[in-house]
Amino acid sequence: LLLFHSEPFESLRLKTLNIIYCHIQIVHHSEFVPAPNTIGNMALLPLRTKFRGPAPMNMDLEKDIIDEALYLFKSLIFLRQYELKSEADRVLVYLVLYILECLRKLQRCPDRTSGAKELAAMAISRFDIPGDPDFPRELNNMYAKPKNPTEMETMRGYLTQLRQELGVRLLDKVYRDDNSPPSKWWLCFGKRRFMDQSLTPLGVF
Repeated sequence: LLLFHSEPFESLRLKTLNIIYCHIQIVHHSEFVPAPNTIGNMALLPLRTKFRGPAPMNMDLEKDIIDEALYLFKSLIFLRQYELKSEADRVLVYLVLYILECLRKLQRCPDRTSGAKELAAMAISRFDIPGDPDFPRELNNMYAKPKNPTEMETMRGYLTQLRQELGVRLLDKVYRDDNSPPSKWWLCFGKRRFMDQSLTPLGVF
């Protein structure tokens, strides 16, 4: 009797796992392909933003890569491995890792005002980019370093632009209003590591 029931159960379990695996493979990659332009091997994508930078500014965009990163974050964060399929995926990976940096920073921000101040400062502070000695070695294997000083400046400007806009939109997710405390359903992810990676060492904050 046990053998009779175990075979169909195991078959159903494998089918379920296969469906979940296929779902992850389909859903968790950027839809912004092909890339209109690139910087290094990252897609240089238009953004719905007022922050100036190398990325084209288009306030009429219904969805951009930042929306995509925020939407996929809570699913992607559980992945220990991630197969890059496009230049846009590299932007997506960077944004997910930066969301984690923001959440760690917001752990000590009791309201939106203090959170906005911290994220605005972090977005424009000195940070490492691909090719820098302190950029995580494992991530350097995924990203091409700038070929020259001009490309380096463009890459840093693009990442700054992404960081600034993402910080503003993340605040809307974490804080219900100006006086509310941060959502524990977002902050709880701050101690996780996407692909076992982090833009800065854990414990820095």
